[in-house]
Amino acid sequence: ITLTWSYDPNALPEGVNEEELVLAYYDGDAAEWIKLDCIVDLVTHTITAKVSHFTAFAVLGFKPAPAALAVSNLSISPSKVNIGERITVRVSVTNSGDLAGSCKVRLKVNNVVVDTKEVILSGGASQQVTFTISNDIADTHSVDVNGLTGSFIVEEVAPVPVPGPAQQ
Repeated sequence: ITLTWSYDPNALPEGVNEEELVLAYYDGDAAEWIKLDCIVDLVTHTITAKVSHFTAFAVLGFKPAPAALAVSNLSISPSKVNIGERITVRVSVTNSGDLAGSCKVRLKVNNVVVDTKEVILSGGASQQVTFTISNDIADTHSVDVNGLTGSFIVEEVAPVPVPGPAQQ
């Protein structure tokens, strides 16, 4: 049977995407709504689906989830370098929402912001953010990227002994 349902687009709740409306029926045994394969006609404001049994049907609409960006997976490589050598700091940024969003990713070394990058992601997308730094102070240095913490060690380069007359 072909079921066609008319709807009023002005009666849809704010934020519901008309193109994503579906017809569904409730499965009491599974305790969930079962969505049908549907065709939404935006001109006639109808939803059409094939059905194989009689039951109560409903129109379901979905509000897209707002952007929700999170920073994870801090990586510092290498963890030990000589003065002046480069260190790579990486994090992943993921948008678990449906809508696009942005966030600032801030790299702090020893509680001082040394770099900031703006990340813009569409819904459901992920991106790796990479910072490259170096340090001229021999010590253990703390790293903080949006609350994720780690450290790296900078060592002084040991002087290379110069052969004296007796060592030649």
